[in-house]
Order: sequence, then structure tokens, then C-alpha cells
Amino acid sequence: MRSQGFLMTWFVSLSFPLLAQWTFQPNTANQLLQASGTLSIRGYGECIGNQPFGAQGTWDARRLVLFTGYKYDANTAVVTEIEVEHATEIYLEQAFVQHRLHPGVNFRAGLMLIPMGIANEYHEPTTFHGSERPYLDHVVVPSTWRELGAGFQGFLPRYTMGYQAYVVNGLRSYDGQNALFNAENGLRSGRQKGRQTLAAHPSFTGKLEWAGLKNTIVSASYFVGQTESPEYNPKASGMDSTTVFLQMTSFDLRWARRRIHFRAQATFAHLGNAEAYRIRTVSTVSTWIGGGYGEASVQLLPERSSYACWAFSRYSYVQTGAQPVLLWTQGISFFLHSGVVLKADIQQRRMPDYVNWTANAGLGFWF
Repeated sequence: MRSQGFLMTWFVSLSFPLLAQWTFQPNTANQLLQASGTLSIRGYGECIGNQPFGAQGTWDARRLVLFTGYKYDANTAVVTEIEVEHATEIYLEQAFVQHRLHPGVNFRAGLMLIPMGIANEYHEPTTFHGSERPYLDHVVVPSTWRELGAGFQGFLPRYTMGYQAYVVNGLRSYDGQNALFNAENGLRSGRQKGRQTLAAHPSFTGKLEWAGLKNTIVSASYFVGQTESPEYNPKASGMDSTTVFLQMTSFDLRWARRRIHFRAQATFAHLGNAEAYRIRTVSTVSTWIGGGYGEASVQLLPERSSYACWAFSRYSYVQTGAQPVLLWTQGISFFLHSGVVLKADIQQRRMPDYVNWTANAGLGFWF
């Protein structure tokens, strides 16, 4: 009951879903919404090195992200997020307005994160183990997945449940010459990112998060809608063969109790009209794509230590094409401070016709 009361306090104060990883805490955008001052600034960054066995490695200033939050009054606020990737590429990741209509009911509109799975909303480097984000959240849930839209989010105290529901633009499945969905990258290339988006077929996304069990958060997410294509002809009959009808469902569990944590996620998507899409665009993507992972971690250092060292192991199964990909990732997350982490891990990637190994290391911070 003590844990449920703690979660209730967070949910009510933020009226938004929470993270159960090292501590139960909101992501950066919701910390900005919670802040007492008028103007707030936060950010995170990470540098990552990848060394495949028997091949040349790379080091990358993967991303630096700056958030700003401005509260006009107790009910209305705006949140923005600007990211620099690979030291050269600049993206707008979030830019939305939130207005409280009633306790537990907020209107939100703008460029927003799609509430799907765990990592898409909670991807700050101190909130997940491993130098790289889970592979499932790279090709199936194309993190960081954000689109333009509007809707509502909030919390139902009676049921200890948070909710989100938005109408958004869909993914783009064709660029005029090539398929944007394929076996290698899954749905990743289809993100429109708020950049002159095509929106002939609005999509719907929603999420429920339940915190009624001690130390636990259980979530269910859904996305449905037809994808977009520059070939779309509103006068044509039937479905355009450069688009698919996407339905994605995800379930996740996060459990945290002192020195032992566990999380798991399963995400599956069905691509309606996939056969016609493959014939027209020469895509290699499957009609059904998806997978899941389970991850356990344990804190190795004594409680009196000013540092924290988490050993973790994560097993993933993902399929976006003809062959499944199995990944076994094991490593260490060493926290110099709750906002600064050093990471090291080894990942085995297995497919039916080959196996390879990669050593990864990284530095992450969040403020």
C-alpha cells in the first residue's frame, strides 16, 4: 500500500504515466510540466561507442537534447525539445501545448511522442540499461517516434490508472520512389517527425497504465491508421498499393523493488494490404512484425555506497522480415550520480544464417 500511495502521489501531481526503472519518476517533459517556476530548462545527452568483433568500430556523439518548459499559469504550459544527433543533425522532437480542463483531464496538442511501449516515452540514457536502446524499440516502435496531433491525457484516481488518447498523422510508407518499410529497418524510416507531414488518413493512438499492484506498472498501447504516401489519389477506388493499414499493439510490465528490477515488453503490428505493398514497392517487410524482450537487473554495490552499479541481462526476439533476430545483451550501468551513467555491454546478435558479437560502451547524462 505504501508503494501504491507513492505512485498515486506522482500520478495525481503529474496526471501522467510514470516510469518504474531505477526509481518511479516522470520523463523530462513531465518534469517540466511539474516544475514550480515559470521557465524551466532540462536536457540529456549520450556518447556511444560500438565495436563489432572482427570489424572496424565507431564512436559517436549520438545526441544532445535541450528541453524548455514555460508555464503561463497553473493550467496552461508549453514544452519544446530540440535534439542534435551525430553532432550535425538538428531535429525538433517535441513541441506541444498542454491545458488542464479538469483535475485528471488535460488537453494536449502539437508534436508529441507516440505513447507506445516503454522506451519511446522514457528514453533518457539514465532510464534504460545498455548503451543502445532495445532493438524492438528501434525497428518496430521506431523510437523516438513523434507525430503531430491532439488529444487528451490524465489520471483516474479511482482505478489508479493513467490514460492517453490522441489523433495524429500516420507513418509514411513510400517516398515517391522507394518503400520506407523493409525487413532491415522495420518501420523506422516511416516517421514523419512533424516535417511537412502528409495527413490524408488520420491515425489514432492510445495508452493505459495501471499502477494498482505494489512496485509495479502495467501498460497497454495501441496505434491504428492507414499510412501516408505522395501517390495517394482521393479519387481512386480501393486502397493505394503504396500504403498499408497499420495496427500496432504493445504490452509492457515494469517492476522495481530496491536492488532488483525487471521489465518486459511485447509489441506486434499487422500491415494490412502488405502483399500489394510488397509487389508495388519491392519491400521486404512482413505482413506481421513484432517481438518482445525481458530484462532483469540487480544493484551490486552496498547501500552505503555513494555510487550504484547495475548488472543487467536482456533477451530480445524481433522479426520484421523473413528471418527473426535474437539478441542477448548483458552489461553494466555504473552511476557516478543519479544523473550521470557509464555503460558497457556485450551483445550477441543471432539469425538463422549467422551470429555476430558487438561490444558497446557509452556515457549518458540527464539534468
